[in-house]
Amino acid sequence: MTESRCMVVARGVAHTVPRVMGTLAAGFREQGEGLHPSQLRLLMAMHHGTATPSGLAERMEVSPPTISKTIDVLERRGLVERTADENDRRKVLLAMTDQGRATLSSVFDAGIEQLSEVLTSASPEELERIEAGMKSLGDVFTRVHPNHHGHRCGRPVQGSDPE
Repeated sequence: MTESRCMVVARGVAHTVPRVMGTLAAGFREQGEGLHPSQLRLLMAMHHGTATPSGLAERMEVSPPTISKTIDVLERRGLVERTADENDRRKVLLAMTDQGRATLSSVFDAGIEQLSEVLTSASPEELERIEAGMKSLGDVFTRVHPNHHGHRCGRPVQGSDPE
């Protein structure tokens, strides 16, 4: 594929993805249970299992003090818990609680429902093309970033979170 064709496709993706994410975010807010977007981002970043505060700060591109404040709030709400690493008691591990997993699931389901409502206006043929396109896009990203799990890749860590 020529570079110019890649640029055309990239522009289309760049214009469409924010609209898709905005629709998902509307559903997240609707069922957000009072979660700030940065708190929801942290829960989403933890959905694969335990994490360290420094690892989350790097993945989310925020400063350690910012991540610490967000963790404090989520811990007070019973959505995450801190434990000491069995191999290194100085190291803190974070895990979502059952309540945190249920909250994230509920919020995510509301976002998917919101997006599904928009997609009801698509014809069966459009849905097939969208599905095939999303699979292809996912395959490309998996090939380029095989260890990518939804977090940002290859960008330097920023000093603070604007949220």
